[in-house]
This record gives sequence, C-alpha cells and structure tokens, in this order.
Amino acid sequence: MERTRKTYQFISIILFGCMLALPFLQLTFHLIPEDEVSSENRNLATKPIFDWSKLDRLPSQYDKYLSDHFSFRKLFLDTYFSYSILNGESPIPSVIIGHNDFLFSGKEELNLYNGSVDYFSDEEINQVIQTFVHRQKELQKKGISFYVAIAPTAYEIYPELLPQYIQRAKQTATDRFLEKLHTCAPEICCIYLKDSLLQHKQKELLYLKNDNHWNALGAYHATNAIFSCLHEKYPTLPRDITGQFTFEPTVTTDGNLSGWMTIGSKFDRQWISNNYNVNFNNTLQYKVEKDTIQNYEPTPGFPYPWEFEQEFYTHQKDKPTIVVIRDSYSNAIIPFMAPFFNHSLFIFDAWEYGDNKEIIQNEQPDIVLYIIYEPHIRNIVRKSK
Repeated sequence: MERTRKTYQFISIILFGCMLALPFLQLTFHLIPEDEVSSENRNLATKPIFDWSKLDRLPSQYDKYLSDHFSFRKLFLDTYFSYSILNGESPIPSVIIGHNDFLFSGKEELNLYNGSVDYFSDEEINQVIQTFVHRQKELQKKGISFYVAIAPTAYEIYPELLPQYIQRAKQTATDRFLEKLHTCAPEICCIYLKDSLLQHKQKELLYLKNDNHWNALGAYHATNAIFSCLHEKYPTLPRDITGQFTFEPTVTTDGNLSGWMTIGSKFDRQWISNNYNVNFNNTLQYKVEKDTIQNYEPTPGFPYPWEFEQEFYTHQKDKPTIVVIRDSYSNAIIPFMAPFFNHSLFIFDAWEYGDNKEIIQNEQPDIVLYIIYEPHIRNIVRKSK
C-alpha cells in the first residue's frame, strides 16, 4: 500500500514537472505545431536581440515578446474568447455586446458618447473651426463651395441597444463643436447626419450589427440628407434620390467588431448582419465610369493605399464636379453620390481630413465636401501637430 502511494506521488511529481517544462520546451523547440493567431490587426512583437549596450531595454522588450508568443497562446485565447462569447460577454474591452447581439466599439466612440475623458478640448474645437473658416475662405476665392457632413456613431442612433450601464453625456464633444460652429461660423454649411438617420431607424436597421459602420441603407439616407443641402445651390443635383436605386437584401459576417472579438475563432460566424446590394436604376440614360488610374500619391503610412483615390465620370455636362475628402464611412456612400455628378473624386487621406491643396488646385471642382466620422473631427488639428 505504501509502495503504491509513493508510486502515485512519483508519477504526480513527474507529470507536474512535465506540465511546467512543456511551455518552455514548446517556446524553444516548437514540438507541437501551432497556428498563428489571426485577425489581430497588428504586428506581433519580435524576439529582441541581446546587446550589452542596451540591457536596460531588454526586460521590457522580452516581456512584450513573451506576451505575444507564449506557448499555446492561440489555444488559450480561443478557449477564453469562446467561453466569454457563450456567456454573452465581450472578451475584450474594445468591443461591447449590446442588446439583440448588436456590437458597439468600446474605443473612442465610447469615450465620445459618455464624456468619460476630455475627448475634444475647447481649444481644439476652436482650432478646428478656425481651420474650417480658413478653408472656406480660400475655396470661395476660387469659386468652390465648401461643405462638411458629420457621420454619427451607432451609439447616437441606437442608444436603446446599449447596455444599461452606458449613459450618454448631457453634452458630448460633438454637441459642443456643432453649437460653437453654428454660433461662430454660420457661413460653414455643416450637416450632422444624425437627425436624418433617426427619422428612418424604425423601418430598417441602418447600421451593421457586427461592425461600427452603417450599412447601405444607412448610407443611402445619409446621402439623401447631403443632396438636400447641395440642391439649394446646385439645382441640377437631385433634392431627393428616393426611387433611384434598387436594394437587394443580403447578409454579411465580415464585421470589424466581430473580427476583433473572435480573433478568427470558430465563433466568427455568430454575428450576422443585414446589408444590401445596391443597383442604380437609370443606367440606360447614362453610365457611371470608374477611372482606375491613380493620379495622386497616397498619404505616407496609410495602411490602405488602394483606397486613397476613387474617381468617377458620368459625362453629364450640366452637373457639377465634386471632390470628397472622406474616411471609411464613405465607402457605402460612393455608389449613391457618383451617378449624379459630372465628375467625382473621393480621397481617403488616412483620417487626416487635410486641405489637400494640390489635389483641389489640380481638379478645380465646383464643390469640396468633407465627410467625417464624428470621433475623428479632432484629427483635423491633432494630425497637423
């Protein structure tokens, strides 16, 4: 009996020692093949090189390396993420699971909505307004009209889908910015697209459930609001594009928020969102031609250089031309805008919303329109610092 007990103790010690040694052996010799963790949207830390002259940096560098490459990392992450998701909880703070499986970004959108940080200071607000006034005056000298459209976050359109612990600030940074802009620079035509989207939200879902962008229907209503404003000065543009497009319902599982949360695990298909394929009805009268030649160099460091420039022609001489300085929210807007301009150029300048003087000087458009995702309004001054 005593011998059996000692045998069990010995085996337990050996097994425990193997458990302790296995991660170190795996990290060194890679005895068991492991897949790389996908969809992290970043480069993992590389193994630091030992250098006597830089020993003070080695501990922190090696700590980052081990955090990104510890043994069985993907297995542990998938297990943790799967457990959290099955319990209806988000495994990462950058994504919030709302009601009806609606996902919200827990990054800058949350800080803007609840006012938890000094997200957009009064000084920065003044600087952005001064920048807009300067741009408007410079463009006016050239006979170019200046417009700004602000795309709201899903928080502003679907607050009822947020967890109860998330409450809107009495006055967000966007509220303060728009109030001051309308008071100090009423000549700037700025459209906050929130009002238009709220008017239509009861009929169909306007934002993707698994992504922090609007869907095609949300972009359609946003574009309609923009045209309603542009039509006042440019009557050849439609006031309303209702009936000009056909929407074919579809579904998508490729959302950035669900991608962040699942890191490519087997649960990445759990978040399915409604979207639409869009067809322009009036192709017999005139066709939208896309120019695939890239005339301008992308913003240095822009991770999606192929999206920097998109250009379209319809050859309708009675219609104005436009340059749109945009972000990813305009991806879904382009199909609704391009058919109604003689020439349209969409520039995605790495969320900087710069003056793009060279492009505008070369294009000489009738209209310059900035479409800005509301958490990024501050980029106009922060990117220039």
